[in-house]
Amino acid sequence: MIPPHKSTTSPLHLLGYGFLFYITAESLLLFIDYLGNDDSSTLGVQNQELLFYLKTGIIIFFLLILFKKNPKRNTQNLVLSLVSITIMLFIVEIVCRLVLTIKHSKEVVEVTNVNSGQENCVQSGPDYTNVYNTNPNLGIIPKPSNVFNWIKKCGADHYIFNVRFATDKYSRRITPDSPKGASKYALFFGCSFTFGDGLNDNQTLPYFFQSLNQQYKSYNYAFNSYTTTHMLAHLNRTSFSQEIQEKEGVAFYIFYTGHLERNIPSLSWGRSWDGNYLVYDKNSLEKTGIIKQKEPIKYWLFNKANNLAFLKLFQINYPLRITKENLAKTADIIEDAYRVYTEKFANKNFIVLVYPGSQLPTLVKQRLHNLQIRILNYEDLFTLKQSEFWIKGDGHPNEKANRRVAQEIIADLKVSSNLY
Repeated sequence: MIPPHKSTTSPLHLLGYGFLFYITAESLLLFIDYLGNDDSSTLGVQNQELLFYLKTGIIIFFLLILFKKNPKRNTQNLVLSLVSITIMLFIVEIVCRLVLTIKHSKEVVEVTNVNSGQENCVQSGPDYTNVYNTNPNLGIIPKPSNVFNWIKKCGADHYIFNVRFATDKYSRRITPDSPKGASKYALFFGCSFTFGDGLNDNQTLPYFFQSLNQQYKSYNYAFNSYTTTHMLAHLNRTSFSQEIQEKEGVAFYIFYTGHLERNIPSLSWGRSWDGNYLVYDKNSLEKTGIIKQKEPIKYWLFNKANNLAFLKLFQINYPLRITKENLAKTADIIEDAYRVYTEKFANKNFIVLVYPGSQLPTLVKQRLHNLQIRILNYEDLFTLKQSEFWIKGDGHPNEKANRRVAQEIIADLKVSSNLY
């Protein structure tokens, strides 16, 4: 007599089934995304939320079917699978740590024989930590009313840059030589490109815009690692408009491609600044907040992931790709900032400037066009490959680049004709 067949599922089969259902869920998300509108929603529900419900439903359905036939055996298999996966990941992590250690040792040996003036020498500085305070609205903000010295070296005695910069009482980087007859303001929002990392006060984009057109007084609200979210947070501050003396003017948001990843935020950014990184929440009343307060679980997971050698060795980031939802998030932030600006300053002189070498995604462009927000697209003005426009040994634009961009702005806006 043939014994009855007992349903068994090996750990490998269990893992395979789980992966198959996960891929199915991801594929269905792409279909949902295709059916959705530009706001990344379907029938009024955000696609990411739909994906969460979809994956949860598939997992529950899969487990119910799996355990219905043989609960005891499949429970044992599930536990065995989890233990096996844990042990496997532990072994992989140890191997990756050893590889990283060997790789680091070889790099140290290689750089010891490199002359200090060469590009691949050991770089040091600047010390960013000594120039900012933590802030509940912005995460971090430059220390007010201070003068700082930033030094970045290549080897022992070769300077990549050695610059000084100053801040005013509102923590803005000072734009020197303010024209006495200026009757209009020019607000600049952005990251280190706009702030002027590696440059003196008279070499930044706000400085050249102001110096080339004496009608305007520039206000530099940018800072290192800032993104679109920081612009919105600045504009939402109750006292913000009181910091601007002039009654008329224009606001510039200087877009850099890296802002897309920062707005998510990605794994590499979400854990930065000791949890004081600024994040955006479209559905909250405040819109912006500190990640360790707004999303403590995500911040905890990001911190734990930061210590994994596997991720470092293979340079794995999260998310693996920038999705339509991620792009829509940047568009949402710009839209919110635009609306706040128009309410506080009673004009629509709000401009998105695409810095050379960056590319504004089509989805974001379409959203801005729908709102009639002006875009100055300088992505092809010059590129990262043109070394004459970038600080040698550093990834930031130099004074020549900023002067060139300022000249383009003035030519395009025809400020001499009082367009703004």
